[in-house]
Amino acid sequence: MSGQPHDVGLAAYVFDFIRRTIGAQWDRARKRHGFSGREFLQFALGVANGFYAKLEKDRHALSERIRAERNSAEAAVHSKRDYVCTDLVLVSDPKLSDYVSRRYGKLRSIGRPMRARRSSYYAGKKVGEALVLHRGIDAAPTASGLMLPE
Repeated sequence: MSGQPHDVGLAAYVFDFIRRTIGAQWDRARKRHGFSGREFLQFALGVANGFYAKLEKDRHALSERIRAERNSAEAAVHSKRDYVCTDLVLVSDPKLSDYVSRRYGKLRSIGRPMRARRSSYYAGKKVGEALVLHRGIDAAPTASGLMLPE
């Protein structure tokens, strides 16, 4: 991974979260549906694609909400009310872009023929669409006076 330390930390957290979720949900799905061990990759791909689809849906809903707020802000300007609208702004990191282009040269993506999707893929996709990513705990707990000092 490449990037700012906080971005790499977040990416590692999300990767570990999804990897642990796939492992735990695979055990459940295998027992429930009787999947063989060879279907694990299809299931994992389904979880990843389902989670990505959920994020895209959430991003689209947020964009629509911001667009509606912007329209309300324009109406507020005409009616002399104060209304502040904050928009999402895509911020790129020029240093990271330069680093990636120097480090990896001509980076490109290629497509592969798609395998036939099995029921394990769709079971995983359902799991991915239901995933909820929670923020990690960033700081150590503070002493509340009820604990003995270390």
